[in-house]
Amino acid sequence: MSFQCHIEDLPDQVLGHIFQYLDRFDIRSAMYVCKRWDLVAFGDGSTKILKVFMSEEAYRSYQNAADMPYSLADMVEALSESRRAYKNLTLVWDSVDIDKEAIQRILSRFSESIVSVKMHSCGCVTGMQWWAKIVNMFPNLVHLNVNGVFIDDEAQQYASRVRLEPMVKLRTLHDRQQLIRFVRHASIAFANITSLDVRLTTEAPLTRLFEKLGPKLIHLTLHTPLKVLSVFNDVHFPSLETLEVISMDAKIYRVIEDLGGLVNKAPILKNLVLLARIDIFFLQLLDTLQGTLQKLTIDVDCVDSGVLQIIGKFKKLKDLWISGMHHIDFQSIENMPKELSGVRKLVVDCTDTVPLSEAFYRDCFPNLLDLELQFEDPDDHCLRIVKQLPSLRRLSIHNPWFEAHLERFLEFCSKLLVQELHVYCCKLKLGEWDASTSKQEVPHLRKLSISAIEVDSGVYLPMVKSMSALHELQLALARPCENETVRILLDQFPRCNVVRLRRSKALFLSTAS
Repeated sequence: MSFQCHIEDLPDQVLGHIFQYLDRFDIRSAMYVCKRWDLVAFGDGSTKILKVFMSEEAYRSYQNAADMPYSLADMVEALSESRRAYKNLTLVWDSVDIDKEAIQRILSRFSESIVSVKMHSCGCVTGMQWWAKIVNMFPNLVHLNVNGVFIDDEAQQYASRVRLEPMVKLRTLHDRQQLIRFVRHASIAFANITSLDVRLTTEAPLTRLFEKLGPKLIHLTLHTPLKVLSVFNDVHFPSLETLEVISMDAKIYRVIEDLGGLVNKAPILKNLVLLARIDIFFLQLLDTLQGTLQKLTIDVDCVDSGVLQIIGKFKKLKDLWISGMHHIDFQSIENMPKELSGVRKLVVDCTDTVPLSEAFYRDCFPNLLDLELQFEDPDDHCLRIVKQLPSLRRLSIHNPWFEAHLERFLEFCSKLLVQELHVYCCKLKLGEWDASTSKQEVPHLRKLSISAIEVDSGVYLPMVKSMSALHELQLALARPCENETVRILLDQFPRCNVVRLRRSKALFLSTAS
């Protein structure tokens, strides 16, 4: 007796489990098969991002939208009938001449469920009255990112006249353009913000704004010339846990006390990111954080025993990022005491020097779990460093080879006793690979992430085959891996999940991103 089972006979739960093995391109294709597959593959939309484009040009130019098989009109029609409960919205427009009423009708269908909004105006100037009307549509808004919105300077003079309802649930505001002036005028509407990411200028008097927001802020990111920091002289941040200051100001020594004063007005600060050139004098101003600071990112000219001993006073420090380092005092580092044993993650971002000796990592950071370095040629030096760190689980190497061949790459990986490897390089080539003679085996690596301009299509199969324990392969490529290659990998190696990511333009990533 024969028994036949059609795929339509499978319950939704089993069908959904099968869809988990598809990448986002194949999921999109599966959603067009029928309404049932659309619902099973997509769900109710609560974990997805709703992208609404207001013109055909914006639709075709934004991110990967050019790959969409349907038109803008199809998208608008589908959204007009959708009953999904989207929580995340991305709104994109590139012209002031848009059908605003139609867009508002679409957005009104999701207004109650939306909690996160991200806006892009693609460089065109936007009317503040219309912007405020859109924001007012979402009563449960928690996260607002308007970093891509440009407001007419003349319109900002009338910011206080714009109707903006108090957003009682809004907690996060990202704005590095011009809207900070509007926030200052409409401070009542933004009174509950606890996370703020802003660009400050000398033309924006913000004292009153921060006097109101300061006591509530938990996360503060400032993109600013350092001389603006004087506006915080009378502001206190009793709840602030994370402070990020990003500045290209080379004359930091003139405002070092203002910067130190700002930090010391946050008594429970745990994470401090300073992407600005500092010196040992500034570190000496942070005594009040010795019992709270857990993450420190600094840009320094010189690393010696004095700098590291001061850093060692932060007893709870677990995450340390050191960049710059145009000069290193090797002799004093070799003799420094073991005071940084609590650090679990270390990032050494230096382009003009080698990433220090093996003894530096062995003596100062014996309990590292996560190490991030920048090398020109990592083979021997990197292996010696990793050998000194038996607890290391994750290694990230930036800019290691301009062009690496598979044989050399696998040989390098086979000698690394880490479970997770992230490589940021230019190209990974098949080279003179010969499967019949190569005996490279990588039995310990469980996760591999490659960020590169290009990877030869012939690299993937022999690479994954050599990594018998590999469970996840992340690919962030300028020239994406073909869908057919991914299908073959999943068919032959079902143990390995393949994830395609968007590649960052920078090979060395900033923690502030």
